[in-house]
Amino acid sequence: CGNSPEGKWPVVRAAEGWRKSELFIANTRARQLAFKEITQKKSRLYDPLVRNNRLYIRTNEGAPRYALYEVDPAKPARANWRKIIPEHPHEVLDSFSVVGGQILVDYPAATVSRLLSAPIALAAVSTAASGLPRSPSWRSR
Repeated sequence: CGNSPEGKWPVVRAAEGWRKSELFIANTRARQLAFKEITQKKSRLYDPLVRNNRLYIRTNEGAPRYALYEVDPAKPARANWRKIIPEHPHEVLDSFSVVGGQILVDYPAATVSRLLSAPIALAAVSTAASGLPRSPSWRSR
């Protein structure tokens, strides 16, 4: 479960073990609080984070090593999700955070984790054949 910092968009994650989760979102500014499912009951995993009036979702839907999507909470239908970090060709996108206008993503590789950051303003991130993002604004930590 989570909520946007200003309290407008609460998100509930209902999990069925490690094989399936569903996301529900509501608008606390609406006349009646009603949670709406946004993941279409698929047998996939979804990890939400609401920041700056945007919903970020890490999922293995169509991406066994996970991808990251940005969603307008006011228009959360699956057709409106925008992929901002595609599935890595070799590594699993283990976790992510949004901090100070940056998206931080973690790709653990063997016993070492690699943390990358990029401005949220990037429309999409492409990856090189090596798997490292091409954008010069990405910084390894």
